[in-house]
Amino acid sequence: MSSPLFSDITEDLSRTWGGPVHIKEVLPLANRLSHTSRLVLEGKGAFPSTVIAKHVPEAAYPANRLVPEFSDEMDLYQCLDTWTPTVTYKAAYLGSSPKGYLLLEDLGEHTANHDMEQVSKALAQSFAELHAKTFGKETSWMTFQKQQGLDPAAAQKKDNSKAVYAQRFQQGVEAILGRIPRGASGDLKSFKEEAETIFETLQHPGKWTALVHHDVLNHRQCIEKDEGLYLIDFENAIFSHALLDVAKSIVGKYEYTLDGQECYRDHLFFTNPQFPGTLITDYRHSLEADHGIRATDREFKQAMEAALLFSGIALYGEVLSLCKSSKIYGTERDNLHWIFSRSTQFLEEPYAFPAMTRLLRATFLIQQ
Repeated sequence: MSSPLFSDITEDLSRTWGGPVHIKEVLPLANRLSHTSRLVLEGKGAFPSTVIAKHVPEAAYPANRLVPEFSDEMDLYQCLDTWTPTVTYKAAYLGSSPKGYLLLEDLGEHTANHDMEQVSKALAQSFAELHAKTFGKETSWMTFQKQQGLDPAAAQKKDNSKAVYAQRFQQGVEAILGRIPRGASGDLKSFKEEAETIFETLQHPGKWTALVHHDVLNHRQCIEKDEGLYLIDFENAIFSHALLDVAKSIVGKYEYTLDGQECYRDHLFFTNPQFPGTLITDYRHSLEADHGIRATDREFKQAMEAALLFSGIALYGEVLSLCKSSKIYGTERDNLHWIFSRSTQFLEEPYAFPAMTRLLRATFLIQQ
């Protein structure tokens, strides 16, 4: 850690706890859009023994301009702290600087709990709390961004934005239409109508609009502590349809390798066949029991199926673009079978979107 960064963080920590705090050791953890380190602290006073620092690369500090993902995550932690300072779904916010660092509570090491019943319940509770605490907060978030001198419209240009996912969904729909067997052409009109309904549902979620993490696919995006599961890495978080978090955890990720790293498949939640179904049930139960948020069976079923189908088709659109620039694990058809098996696995009759469900299963040879 460079001297200016080290000095600024030390000063910030000392100000936070009202006394001299010294950084005894810096333990690097990850280097992605931002660098993440565990800081071991020493001194006199009531402060934790370690904290987590996310910061720009040392050579770029102090930063003249932060990448949108990092600045959004930094601002989001500040905003969430003003809305809900006491929560059990994320690390506590400890401080930040526009020069390029974010200080967070240290939740401990990553663990991989293979008790899917426990993981599903804990993840469902974290999702439900995140969504329940942020339903109806989108306008407040946009106001906060403007107060910070940011342009909320710029967020629509990021890779994880609603606009980009809408484009991927439309690309996926067009690609599916080109694969549907000729004998199934009678359902094409209904398929297109249902695709439009799903698109509008996800673009305009109404009462389901909440902050979604948008990237919880495996244990690397969460940390287990005190029998709870805390979400980390909010750089992809956006306001969108709450059930996208549940759906994306079920649908998973395209199986690909990046820079020689191992395939993601073995680390994803969906590899346990019992995980997806229990997550849906556990999430709805937590919304109702813990937060008093209820939906009719019909309303929840339609919203959940729309989110699952949207996630699968948008993921197909993403795979199509990745095939041109990244190494895909397995064949394109293998990936499509995986994606739409997961997207339709828990859809039950009467289907909310019958033409789309049946055509996807028939086109990609998915057994019911």
